[in-house]
Amino acid sequence: MKINKKLFVPFLSSVIGLSIAGGLGGAFAWYQYSSQVTTSFIGSSVADTSILQIGHLEENQTTHLDEMKWGRDYYPYQTQKQKLIPVTFGSLKTVGGKADSLRVEEGKNKAFGYPSAGSEVDNDYDGWLHIDPNDGFVQYDMYLRALDADGTQKALDVYLSNILIEAAGEAEGDKDITQAVRIHLNVQDDKNRLISKNEVTDLDLYGPLDLDGVDGPDTKGGYIDEEQHIPAGDVIEYGVHGETQTTVEAGDIVQSDMTDPDSDYKICTTKIDDATVKITVTVWLEGWDLLKVDAQGHTSNIWKPAYSAGVDIRLGMTFATVPVK
Repeated sequence: MKINKKLFVPFLSSVIGLSIAGGLGGAFAWYQYSSQVTTSFIGSSVADTSILQIGHLEENQTTHLDEMKWGRDYYPYQTQKQKLIPVTFGSLKTVGGKADSLRVEEGKNKAFGYPSAGSEVDNDYDGWLHIDPNDGFVQYDMYLRALDADGTQKALDVYLSNILIEAAGEAEGDKDITQAVRIHLNVQDDKNRLISKNEVTDLDLYGPLDLDGVDGPDTKGGYIDEEQHIPAGDVIEYGVHGETQTTVEAGDIVQSDMTDPDSDYKICTTKIDDATVKITVTVWLEGWDLLKVDAQGHTSNIWKPAYSAGVDIRLGMTFATVPVK
């Protein structure tokens, strides 16, 4: 008997409700002047029957203890609205497709957002706000296991057979923010992955920004000295000089032929003896990404709402193993 081992994980299947909030000043960079993104996540499943299972911890309403729930899919934001704002985690190096670890709740990483105009302090993120999980970006845990026909767990290599990162059909015109979406998989005992819709190589995570509402890059100010000399007004460099970001393109990591997948892109190997593989999923909008800012197709890390806001995005992943006879 041939068992279909394909599992669809619509971890954020639909992202809708992106809106603009007006204002003055640079409180919501990287958007020009003041704007933010509000999104909602709605799940939908197209999973086939499979012995590859996805699990999540859920509070027992009687004991108030977390219990593992297993199934074919997982919808962490079925009824919750989530807000995405442009943030950055700084450099997450990707070498040979493997990215640095990213687990915010352990205190090892922080998301930075809402920079203030002129906040250049020692060339770092001082003056930027720390953004918590699910309050500007999304982070949650999921677990994988594979069962044999008799119900015992078995070790199988797991791959991604599909990734969906797309603008929803109701988007107006050609507005699109999907290039800025980042999906990070922090995989227990295996390679971590930093994935984007298109490959990103050495994206600069630093540079000038226009946060003060005055056309052009922000410049340094200060007091006039005793001799009435006005400060030079040098351009401010935000972020950390020299930091870059490289990602794996979704189309490269996806294995379309599960009879002969590329082992370089294996996500994990399931475990035996009731052990599981924990994967922490983090999704954010990389504020340093270069998005379209005018009708001529020019790009910038100062996103203009007229070209990148008011759109919806949908995301999802499909995990799979090779067919088992």
